[in-house]
Amino acid sequence: MEQKKSINIGFRGWMLVLWLATAFLAYTVIGNYPLNILADLYGGAQKLSAIYTAASVVGILIQLGISGSIGKVKSIRMVSLVLGVLTVLSLVGIMYIPMSSPALWQVMYGVGTVISVMYGTFAISILVGQWFPTRKGTIMGIATLAFPVGNGLLGPFAASVFSKGFPDVAGAFLPFLLVISAGWALGFIFIKDYPEQCGAYRDNNQSLTPEIAKKMMLEEIENQKTTVWKTGHTLKCLDFWLITIPMGTLLMFSVGMMTQTAAIIGSFGDALNYGQIMGMIMIFGCIGSYVLGLLDTKLGTKTAMTIAVLIIFV
Repeated sequence: MEQKKSINIGFRGWMLVLWLATAFLAYTVIGNYPLNILADLYGGAQKLSAIYTAASVVGILIQLGISGSIGKVKSIRMVSLVLGVLTVLSLVGIMYIPMSSPALWQVMYGVGTVISVMYGTFAISILVGQWFPTRKGTIMGIATLAFPVGNGLLGPFAASVFSKGFPDVAGAFLPFLLVISAGWALGFIFIKDYPEQCGAYRDNNQSLTPEIAKKMMLEEIENQKTTVWKTGHTLKCLDFWLITIPMGTLLMFSVGMMTQTAAIIGSFGDALNYGQIMGMIMIFGCIGSYVLGLLDTKLGTKTAMTIAVLIIFV
């Protein structure tokens, strides 16, 4: 199939982008915001950092454990929707569990981090691959704008938490809860497991006839059942590690920088303009995320990632 060079992904494609973006935002809101803003209220930064790290590792291990049998799952869409509901419920718990119950709140924080990382980076990301097999880079590049935007909102979020003179955690999180819930609703209404199931097209390639599109969908469903790429086989593949280690390192750098920058800037007090710095990080992060997605589509993943790594080193 010829790789498309434009950004025309169709109406339902944009609905998928918005759904994925709100899932990424949920991970940022649930994982980063409490760690950077609310730690002193719920056991301290050291304890929450340990919970965050442990929860992220658990999320990865769960993904590894179930990835080998993912082809047996009849509906990735349904898995995504269920994880979305659990993510929203976790956020509600973070909002309304009182500060007088820090242990219970910490459990909810850990559970929410595990679920939210699986919601966006695993389940819906698989849907993106099923909808846009050759244009996933473009879709991910647009959707990951949610990460710099979410981190850029740390300043206003922190201000809203304490704007009433006392910690109003529920009130501060409410706008994000509404946005994340709206994204889930878009996925529920407009997205199916495969675009052919709702009158859309793979890669939004409208030159495909309905017969060819349906044949491709049925072949993919069958291939998922018989694929040799189980967890054990994948872990023995050298190419897997040659891809995973550099990508994991890059992701650790980018996410770690965004996660820790707010706390580092805040430690300088009034010596640095917190809002301006986070705003600049948000703007440049959005530009980088979007441009990297375009480069992936136009030049290929390997070339795009090589450019990204070179820019980081510079």
